[in-house]
Amino acid sequence: MEKQISIVVAASGEIKDIALTEGATVRDVLNEANLQGYQLSRKGGEVLDPNTDIYSEAMDSEKLYATPEDVSVGEEAGASPPALSTDLETIKRKVRGFLSRWWDSKYPRSHTQGVPFRPRRLKKKEFGL
Repeated sequence: MEKQISIVVAASGEIKDIALTEGATVRDVLNEANLQGYQLSRKGGEVLDPNTDIYSEAMDSEKLYATPEDVSVGEEAGASPPALSTDLETIKRKVRGFLSRWWDSKYPRSHTQGVPFRPRRLKKKEFGL
């Protein structure tokens, strides 16, 4: 009895339908799909060992994902991410700009032009004013 699986190639999104026979390994399936240098994984990210018997592991009509074995980011595989900018003056400038825009949205300058800002006074006796 054969099982059908679908392999989604990460780089292109191409879907390859493969018929599995008993005793087929992950490496056999990748070779049949012409995906040398790739690894198979399930949706949760569980990578399957190349020597695993895929016929017993996979369910009929299951979708598996092929990703390159050597995934490197940046120029070098061991490159560290760029450092975050912690320039204090830049942070202060951005916070001041945000607060200024927020203040202007709540209290537009057009109706207070030339009039100093005075908050409303609390007139209730329980505040002691």
